[in-house]
Amino acid sequence: MRNSIDDYAQSLAGYRGVDRWVSPDGAKNSSTFYFDDMTSVSVFSTFPDHLEAKHKYQQWYQGCQIVISEVTASYGDGTLGHISQGDE
Repeated sequence: MRNSIDDYAQSLAGYRGVDRWVSPDGAKNSSTFYFDDMTSVSVFSTFPDHLEAKHKYQQWYQGCQIVISEVTASYGDGTLGHISQGDE
């Protein structure tokens, strides 16, 4: 299911990329999707596999937290590229 969700996200015109993190023990993980606008986020949120995963998260995880936010600034020393700066 994760692959179909990733594939769908990548097919959207406003998709910028995704950051993923997994704790060393594998108990916690995070996926942060980046989109150009809220229209793309809204379209992504209605994808059937995404809706199913949100309803069945308790089968795979001990908890769930969804955060929708706007990046207003992104900066660094230039040595690490990041999606929010147009680098992937």
